[in-house]
Amino acid sequence: MNQPVAETIFWVAAVACAVAEIAILRSLIAQRRAQHSNLVPAGSPVTELIWGVLPAIGLALVLVFTWRRIQLRDHHMQMNHSAHQMMAISTDRPD
Repeated sequence: MNQPVAETIFWVAAVACAVAEIAILRSLIAQRRAQHSNLVPAGSPVTELIWGVLPAIGLALVLVFTWRRIQLRDHHMQMNHSAHQMMAISTDRPD
């Protein structure tokens, strides 16, 4: 897979994850404002906050490490391509 395609896929996935995470956190805030029935037990606000924020932190870490890997791959491909060009130049010269 070439670099621009990999970066495009990464950014589309990152935006989709951010939108989903915002929707989760927004629903968490809306749920806290809603009227609760005495018949349905409510969860602890702290626990709900942890379960809303913890996935966001984990996802952010995954996205950071994925972006670093994409950049390292690009750097490696550029170095590898440069080495092949230097080898081709050195073998093309007549003695």
